Amino acid sequence: MHEIVKVEKIETDRSTYSIELLRTDSGYLYISIDQASYSYLDNVKISKIQVRPENLQKLIDTLINLQTVIRDNGVKRRILKPEMKNEIINQYLSKGMKIATLAVQYDCSVLEIEQMFRDENIALMGNRLPSEKPSRIFWPRKRKRSR
Repeated sequence: MHEIVKVEKIETDRSTYSIELLRTDSGYLYISIDQASYSYLDNVKISKIQVRPENLQKLIDTLINLQTVIRDNGVKRRILKPEMKNEIINQYLSKGMKIATLAVQYDCSVLEIEQMFRDENIALMGNRLPSEKPSRIFWPRKRKRSR
């Protein structure tokens, strides 16, 4: 049987990670990492990995090295905090600010803000007022020439 010594949880937008420090009956300690991935169709996929203590430092070093490579070469996508998301949504809905203005104000791209609105099921609309139809200009008819 395994005894749970300590549990840490990390929650992200689409996944929840549970990192457990476990002790076996023989007193041996190891780490168990569970990942629950959520999809749009309310399907949950659970993955599990167990790491022995002698392999832990190699795993941590490898992950840190890969993290620096990703930072240097990866796509720079900014993760917005929930407070900032609520503030952006509030300004868009209540004050009617343009998405481009919000992007400049919060140092994000327009695509990131539009994607955030789609994730939150907020309809994207143009901020222009509907213009009145221009009045038609009628030209006088040309008269037939007499021969």
